[in-house]
Amino acid sequence: MFDAITYRKEYQDKYLEKYPYRGKATRIVAYQIEQGNIVVPQKCFLCFTKESKRLVGHHENYAYPLEVDWLCDKCHKKRHDYLASIGWVDYIKRPVEGHFSNMIQPEDLRYTLDSEVKDAINSLFEKVNYTYREKEVIKLRAASYTLEEIGRIFRMCRENVRCILNRAERKYDFYEKLSVHL
Repeated sequence: MFDAITYRKEYQDKYLEKYPYRGKATRIVAYQIEQGNIVVPQKCFLCFTKESKRLVGHHENYAYPLEVDWLCDKCHKKRHDYLASIGWVDYIKRPVEGHFSNMIQPEDLRYTLDSEVKDAINSLFEKVNYTYREKEVIKLRAASYTLEEIGRIFRMCRENVRCILNRAERKYDFYEKLSVHL
């Protein structure tokens, strides 16, 4: 006789065994939502509509479980279809540092920075522990990209780019306060 509960449990166990990082990231986000540290927005990050009854948390990289894009079901499916079309499935299975480099082609970027600015940015990266995404956003912003252009490169809205820049600024401020006390 078919037991739906047992079947579901077996399916979940196999799934978590196949994708251990995905399950861990999902549990971390669920816990943070429960604690009130993450607030699920009302609108989809891509289409900005409230059409969907629920938003789905989408991780680009499971190594950073709190970097979640909240998408409606339609946009979430489109995102996965797009990622599968460019061979992104391997990165969904396991976290890889710097996986966004596949999305950004060096010849497409106009890094026209003075040597002084490059040196200042590199010294900043040595001092403060930024994620790969934060480093790329800082470099693009220093190269006079707009928030909209950076958002198109990383497939996010400009408000998400602004949040990444604010987070990077807070990290820098924390580093400065910490270095004064040492």
